[in-house]
Amino acid sequence: MPLSEIFEQQREIEGAQSRAGENSITMLCLDTGSSRIAIALESAREVVEHPHIVGYPIAVKPHVGLANVRGSVVPVVSLGTGECKLNTMIVLESAGKQPFALLARDVRPVILKDSNITANSRSTSPTSGVVSIDGRPIRWCSVAWLVQRLFGGNDSVSR
Repeated sequence: MPLSEIFEQQREIEGAQSRAGENSITMLCLDTGSSRIAIALESAREVVEHPHIVGYPIAVKPHVGLANVRGSVVPVVSLGTGECKLNTMIVLESAGKQPFALLARDVRPVILKDSNITANSRSTSPTSGVVSIDGRPIRWCSVAWLVQRLFGGNDSVSR
């Protein structure tokens, strides 16, 4: 589903919710191959289905390869184990740093009420927590959390 359609759906739902007085957030729920996570929709620059990825001659986890996204070369990474077919990449940006793409499958927008979102209580500025989607707990995370997990604290994804 193109990101523009997701944003249009979000605007329609937000209009209905504002009239009803509900606070909500739109997240992208996705399967990374090793877990299901949710990311705030605003973190995603683009969702690309069936991307063409040029692999590295010698891959070093979590790096998978490079992709051309609208004329820009973007590093592609994966949280998965490589045992499943990840057919979509989500291009993410980390606070003005170089964008990177995360491989996933089954990407879908989900509208959540604030009451369904639980932040990690150990942090005053939460970067991850748990959301309830379809009655199942799923980890939500910020791009900063993903950068920490993927690149070990190095905030530059061009490593």
